[in-house]
Amino acid sequence: MAGQEAVWHVVVDDNQYGPLTKGQVLEYLRDESLVGSDLIWRPGYPDWKSISEISDFWHPPRRTAARDGPLAAVRTEQSAKTSQPKRKFSLWKSANIGLAASALSMPLRLVTDGGAFADYAHTASSETIAYLVSEIIALPVLFVLIAGICNLVCWKRPKSNANAFWEAITFISLLAVILGGLVVYGEVFFSSNQIISGEFRKKFVAKANSSCVQRERSQPTKDMPDANIEKIEMYCTCLTERWADATTYKQTADAKGLADLKQRIEAATSSACLSAVR
Repeated sequence: MAGQEAVWHVVVDDNQYGPLTKGQVLEYLRDESLVGSDLIWRPGYPDWKSISEISDFWHPPRRTAARDGPLAAVRTEQSAKTSQPKRKFSLWKSANIGLAASALSMPLRLVTDGGAFADYAHTASSETIAYLVSEIIALPVLFVLIAGICNLVCWKRPKSNANAFWEAITFISLLAVILGGLVVYGEVFFSSNQIISGEFRKKFVAKANSSCVQRERSQPTKDMPDANIEKIEMYCTCLTERWADATTYKQTADAKGLADLKQRIEAATSSACLSAVR
């Protein structure tokens, strides 16, 4: 039947519904889900018209305060899905996102400066753990600052509905997992019998060289009683480079063994290094 064709479209509160049959439109008019001032259109119309202008429909009463009925229920359901208010950012959730980003970037940092992280994790003192924590939470702090600024700018938004307690537990747990992973990495790193290299070797040589220079300046050897600072530095550089060439990661974790190795290297190479600086 022509009257039962679903060809009608209506607009209510800036939301479009349809296609509807003539019978559906009449039903919504009767229960006041639609009123005469609402807009309606069907194929063949050049533009939208008020329902009261269409002869196919009766002239409904004016809009009342309450608009209940099937169409109102549909409108309410759609509005609930599409009109959720934007909320402020959760600071704890922002911290967790930053911590996850920090964890994802950790492998790259271990490749570029794994020795330093392994050294700090292996030492596991209050100072080294504090350093590791500061390195790990740098990104979370940045994310929290950004979220805080956004919340200040959008201060009218409702509060975040995230559960702060569980977000905090997640943050602490993830931080503990990262620190635990670094400690394991440090143990594995310093169990290797490979000769030290890269940034770790540079730091090892610099530290040993500084100690050697201070020792030679305060207690000159009989072979270099009048040596100037330049010759002392050359001599110490020679010794520490050869010491590093014979040192493994595993040996650096053993203070006594490392000291014994140093004495053997000095005994074996001291004459050669002295000859090089004379």
